[in-house]
Amino acid sequence: AIVAGLTAIKADIDAGNFEFDESLEDIHMNIEARLTQRIGDAGARLHSARSRNDQIATDSRLYLRDETTALIAAVREVQRVLIGLAEHHTETIL
Repeated sequence: AIVAGLTAIKADIDAGNFEFDESLEDIHMNIEARLTQRIGDAGARLHSARSRNDQIATDSRLYLRDETTALIAAVREVQRVLIGLAEHHTETIL
């Protein structure tokens, strides 16, 4: 239920349909509150006794992991293109 609820919340955020409540302290509290609205008391167990600092550190790590993966793919594409150019210009004098 938690995963399905979080997936639906992500879809709402991506679609611009998630209204953040400024009276809640941060994004974590907003998501936890919305999840609890959607799935009941199970949503309140989302943070599993983790502090906000733990949640932020985890969020940052997951974000950086995804961005690093994308960056590595981009670098590999640049390498592939450069190798192709080098193979095409083996006779070119610089």
